[in-house]
Amino acid sequence: MSVLPFHNFGEFTDVDADAVLDVIALLSLTSGRIGGAVVRTKHRDDTSRVLGWRLGDCTADPLGRAGIFTDFCTDAVTGEPIPSEPGAEYADAPPVRA
Repeated sequence: MSVLPFHNFGEFTDVDADAVLDVIALLSLTSGRIGGAVVRTKHRDDTSRVLGWRLGDCTADPLGRAGIFTDFCTDAVTGEPIPSEPGAEYADAPPVRA
């Protein structure tokens, strides 16, 4: 699985949530391979919210909080767990309609 990260530093960039979901919908429709999308929203207090979707077969399937935590906190080479980043909240991703 490949991962396409998005980083939003809220105090520098305003990103409309619907626009982000549109990007994910486009990626799911144009990707001929299985992949993923991760959206991280940084807050001014150094916390962040992380959402994720599996992309493939013209769909973007939302990951639940446990799924994004598992995918984000596992070493891709060894399969070993790695610690989560301080202040990161792994949240249930909303569904995307494409």
